[in-house]
Amino acid sequence: MYIDKEDLDELEFPQLLAEISPFAYSPKTREKILQLRPMEIDEAELSLKKPQNICRVLKVQMRFRLMNMKILKVS
Repeated sequence: MYIDKEDLDELEFPQLLAEISPFAYSPKTREKILQLRPMEIDEAELSLKKPQNICRVLKVQMRFRLMNMKILKVS
């Protein structure tokens, strides 16, 4: 999917990147930030699912550890 420059301008995407870019660590990073473009919807959905899955696994691990701690304390 390609997004026209006019559509990006209408969404104020370049202005948003211009606000963020001064916080970059280096001039090269600043350049890369200014060249960013929105992802395609499928790619964006996939990238959002990854952290959600990681959080779900961590929560399950934490519950398991807490359950084990309670069992050990009672014994």
